[in-house]
Amino acid sequence: MMSNDDNSNEKSTPTETGNNGSTSAVRVGSRNLPLYPLVVVCLGLLNTILFISAIVIGVYCGKVREVSTPDHNTHHLIFEIKTINEMHTEITKSQVEAKQALEKQLRHHHQIQLQIAQNQSLGDQLQTQIEGLLLEKATLQARISDIQGSCERCLPGWQLINSTCYFHSISETAIPKNWQDSRADCIHRGGNLTVIDNLEEQVSPASNQDTSKK
Repeated sequence: MMSNDDNSNEKSTPTETGNNGSTSAVRVGSRNLPLYPLVVVCLGLLNTILFISAIVIGVYCGKVREVSTPDHNTHHLIFEIKTINEMHTEITKSQVEAKQALEKQLRHHHQIQLQIAQNQSLGDQLQTQIEGLLLEKATLQARISDIQGSCERCLPGWQLINSTCYFHSISETAIPKNWQDSRADCIHRGGNLTVIDNLEEQVSPASNQDTSKK
């Protein structure tokens, strides 16, 4: 049998190294195990742990990227929506300004049309007055010509109308003369009693009579 001291001495001996460069060993219990395989196993375990850690970190980074990508897309969409809203606001503002300018131009155009209509109406009135004045001028010139002609061709008090001298007798009494008395008066004045069929010749002596009554 071996004493406990011997067992403890055997366990306390970690390695045995030969002078000729033999491989070191670790004594575990009653067995000697080489040191190199243990190192390889430890390195393999460490490599496995690092590989698993790398996989875990890669998965985590992928999840973080997947989470951050929607956030980036969301910010991009929000920016685009904001830009579109600003463009829509500018377009709406431009439309309102264009509508106001168009309404202003339409009001100005309507005022111009009213002014043109008023000027046209005033022009028509002036044209009518001018035509009336021209007609009155022509009538006066004709009467002046008749008067000037009658001064040479007709006796005093007689009126020249269409190359014919007329005398309109005014009765001194309220009772008008009959045909015989009127004819006798005309013969006495050097003329002859006649029936006037022309409207112009009827109006001229009547107007002369109205003038003489004033």
